[in-house]
Amino acid sequence: FNFKLTDPYQYLTEAKNIVEHGVFYCGNLSQPINFDLYTLRPPGYPLFLSVFYLLKAPLYVIIFFQNIISIASILLVRKTILLFNYKKKYDTLFICLLLLTPSQFIYANTIFSEVIIQFFIVLMFRYIMLFSKFKNKKYLLWYSIALVLAAFTKPVMYLFVVPSLLYMFYVSYK
Repeated sequence: FNFKLTDPYQYLTEAKNIVEHGVFYCGNLSQPINFDLYTLRPPGYPLFLSVFYLLKAPLYVIIFFQNIISIASILLVRKTILLFNYKKKYDTLFICLLLLTPSQFIYANTIFSEVIIQFFIVLMFRYIMLFSKFKNKKYLLWYSIALVLAAFTKPVMYLFVVPSLLYMFYVSYK
């Protein structure tokens, strides 16, 4: 069996190509150009990685920062649900549920965009919940920014643009 994954290589290659050539291409530029590789990986995560490439940081530094982002996501979810009658006495259950989610720890320690997309989705959740509680339109702006960043990180998020747009029309009408 060949378990070699191409995603990390392509993300890192695109980050290198962004820094060295200013091109969003996830393949080796010294080989014949495959036009599919211009659009195979969206720019969000490679741009994140390009910061570390610029700093010449080793992979463990990227992994370290991804773990910080993963922890921040968890804490933001907890902080958000505390606003909606979540009781601190349920933290043991919260931690148990977290421990039963091994992907949270796996993706934080690999070169995949999942931790970044999770962070943007958590931000979207937080801002839409803050809007529903406080009715301040600035939260809709931050929600929209997080949605755009999520769409630039994982293409599947484009499917969420239409329901979000409909919700924005509803809020504007109301």
